[in-house]
Amino acid sequence: MNELMKILGIGLAGGAVVMAVRKYNSIYGMLTALALGAFILVSLCGTIEDILGELSGIIETGGLNKEYIGVVLKVIGIAYLSQFGAEMLRDSGEGAIAAKCELAGKIFILYLTMPVVADFLKLCITITEGI
Repeated sequence: MNELMKILGIGLAGGAVVMAVRKYNSIYGMLTALALGAFILVSLCGTIEDILGELSGIIETGGLNKEYIGVVLKVIGIAYLSQFGAEMLRDSGEGAIAAKCELAGKIFILYLTMPVVADFLKLCITITEGI
């Protein structure tokens, strides 16, 4: 909880700095916002590492398929990163490019999930043939 409060404080203070800088120079304002966003993401790395360690323990004890869990984690990462990038672009006034970045994220998610979907469809076909 303390970590979240620190990040929120940095975000609020940084947001005020970005607004002040943006008044005088929009490019520097955008660069400041990008740097602030990157700093916040880097600040979350320890928490993300803890989450991945916990998930690894659950996977080991539960006997879950590591390949599928890996796909799920990659999908979550792509979703967060494409959303983050799109929001930064929208903040910069580039809504059209933001939409394309979100589309790219969705296409990569579809690409990553195709092997899982194919395995599921093969299982459905096998089951229905046995009926």
